[in-house]
Amino acid sequence: MKDQATIKIPNDLLAPAIEAQVTASLVEALGTKEQLLTRIAREFCKKKVDSNGKPTNSDYRDTSTMLEYLTEMALRKAVEDAITEWIEKNQAKIRKAVTSRLKADDKMANAMCDGFMAALTGQISYGFRVMVQKNEG
Repeated sequence: MKDQATIKIPNDLLAPAIEAQVTASLVEALGTKEQLLTRIAREFCKKKVDSNGKPTNSDYRDTSTMLEYLTEMALRKAVEDAITEWIEKNQAKIRKAVTSRLKADDKMANAMCDGFMAALTGQISYGFRVMVQKNEG
């Protein structure tokens, strides 16, 4: 072992050369930062998800892509907000129409009308269901 030669190379010369080589290898394998981000975004949007937006590999359940799921959720919120706003603005008209339709003199009709209006104004829990279907054609 006495025949071995030792060369001392300062770290400040060696480290930048190694970092440059590693960076070049990564860029070659993964692409530029922009290419990598584009690929990640594309894969994220194409990921299959279940009806709750959770990733799935199931072929048996109703699945959609993450992009379809997020689009549906955004549309659902926009529609719900628009309907809620319209109901709040037209509460008096709705009450009048429902009351006249149910013959306002009837106590049961008034109770039903009051319950309906309470639901519309958020005093009682209610929900909306908006279905968005992909056009397959």
